[in-house]
Amino acid sequence: MLKLKVEGGSKEGIWLVEPKVSIGRGPTNNLIVNDPQVDSTHVEIWARGEELIITRKSEFPVMINNKPLESKARLKVNDQITIGNTKLTVSDPKAERGDLSAKVMPPIDTGETSPWSLVSQQTGLSRNHYELNDGTTVGRSNDCDIVILLAHLSRHHAEFKINGDNLEIHDLNSSNGTFVNGKSITHAIIHHDDEIRFDTLAFKVKGPVSEDLDKTMVRPMSINELNSQLDQQARTSSATKAKPQSITTRNPDDKNREKIQSTNQVEFERSNLTTKLVIGATAVVGLLIIATIVVAF
Repeated sequence: MLKLKVEGGSKEGIWLVEPKVSIGRGPTNNLIVNDPQVDSTHVEIWARGEELIITRKSEFPVMINNKPLESKARLKVNDQITIGNTKLTVSDPKAERGDLSAKVMPPIDTGETSPWSLVSQQTGLSRNHYELNDGTTVGRSNDCDIVILLAHLSRHHAEFKINGDNLEIHDLNSSNGTFVNGKSITHAIIHHDDEIRFDTLAFKVKGPVSEDLDKTMVRPMSINELNSQLDQQARTSSATKAKPQSITTRNPDDKNREKIQSTNQVEFERSNLTTKLVIGATAVVGLLIIATIVVAF
C-alpha cells in the first residue's frame, strides 16, 4: 500500500487507503494542511490497491510534478503534488523498508498444517495468503505473527484462536476496530468465506467447509408461498367434504301423483267391497222371499 508524505513538515503523512483520502484545511479531511492558499477540501485521491487517481476539488491551483492539474490524473510512486506552499510525495514503504509491509512470522512446527488461512482482498500488500494457527496475532508490532505496517492498524490489533473445529477472532482493544462481515466485534466465531476487516483492510477466511454444504439445502418458503399452499390445502379439503353423495331425489309432482294413485286405489277397493256387500245382501233377501212363498204353498 502506498503512502503520501509531507515534505519538510512534522507530519508523517497518511496511508492511501481505499476508497479515497481527502486533503485540505477543513477538519474533516484525512490530511489537514494549515496553509492559507489551500482550500477547505483541496484534492481527493482515490485508491484501488496501488492504482491512484487525484481529483481537483478547488479553484486554487494544483501542481503535479510542476505541471498544473486541470481536473484529474493518475499518480505513481515518487510523483510530487503541490497545493499552496505544501509539497506532498507519493512513496512506497515496501521499497523503503525492504518489503516489510506484510511480514509473517513462521509458526511453531507441530508437524501439522493449519486448515485455516486469510486471503487479502487488497492489492497493495506484498503477499495475499496468511496461514492461521492457534494464537496468531495481527498488528504493526514486530512481535506479531502477521506484521502489517499500516498506520490505521494498532500495534497489536487482533488475535486468532483455534478451539476444536472452530476458529475464533478476538479484537485486542484496537483503535479502529475489527469487523466480521461488516459488523464490529470484540470476539466472534468465524467460518469459511467470512470477511474480516482490520479497520479498512479486508481479508477472506479460508478453512474447512462443513459437510452440510454438500447436501442440498431446502430453501425455506416465503410467507406468500406458505399462504398459497395453505389456501390450496383448504380448497382441496373443502372439495373433498362437498363431494356429491349418491342420493336419489324425487320430483314433488311424482310424490303428488303417487299420493293420488294411492287414494284412488283405496276408493276403488272400498267401492268394490260395497258392491260385493250389496250383491250379497240382495241375494239373502231373494232367498228369504223364495222361502216365504214355498211355506205359503
